[in-house]
Amino acid sequence: MKVWTRLSESDLYDIAEHVGVAIADRGSVNSRNHSINKVGRAFSFGLRPDVSLGRSEGDYKYQRTSASGFNADRRVFAVCWHGHRDFMIELFKRDPDARLKTMWADYKGRDSFEDNFEATGYKNVGSMMYPMQAREVCNCWKEAW
Repeated sequence: MKVWTRLSESDLYDIAEHVGVAIADRGSVNSRNHSINKVGRAFSFGLRPDVSLGRSEGDYKYQRTSASGFNADRRVFAVCWHGHRDFMIELFKRDPDARLKTMWADYKGRDSFEDNFEATGYKNVGSMMYPMQAREVCNCWKEAW
């Protein structure tokens, strides 16, 4: 995702920590001593599960599961739709005028986000034969963190 905001890089790490996810850069999990990519005026980064919040190896808060119709319980080292949503909610609480662009949406401020984010949960992330919605490929509904 790309974020245009008045918040600092440190604020973005704080939001991720508050929500329970980790900031990722180019596919690998960062710690505080690694920077988020800066692309023009935007911060560019992804989210990954925070391994410090795991109940056991491979069982993390907001962890995505497979979109395969055959192995839906298989965990994937990625943040689910709910984790991304909660990160964005907190970002827009702190900066209502931020712009946040993902592969599915371009939110220009909190109002744009609140009007449109719910629809992204219905996007098909499975196959045509075994469709699965983005909001279904996780264990958030099973277990309270």
